[in-house]
Amino acid sequence: MCFGSKVDKLGKKFGAGKIIGSPRFMQSENIADLILQAEKQMNVDDPALIVQWNNNGFNDTGIANCRNGIPGQTKQAMINFIDD
Repeated sequence: MCFGSKVDKLGKKFGAGKIIGSPRFMQSENIADLILQAEKQMNVDDPALIVQWNNNGFNDTGIANCRNGIPGQTKQAMINFIDD
């Protein structure tokens, strides 16, 4: 990780300096960039939720695109539930 990377900037915002020991996806420059962009549009008290989807969990049974084969539990249904 180079000095001044997006991951380093994100770590400074979290007060952690560097994001070491955090989930691997949080150490991605692309993810860090998306979080930094979203943060610019948020108010101080806005909550944030970062989800790392396991696509295999939505296709592990005969019912395609449903979490663990449960009808209606698609990614979009879960996003809509969280957004309400």
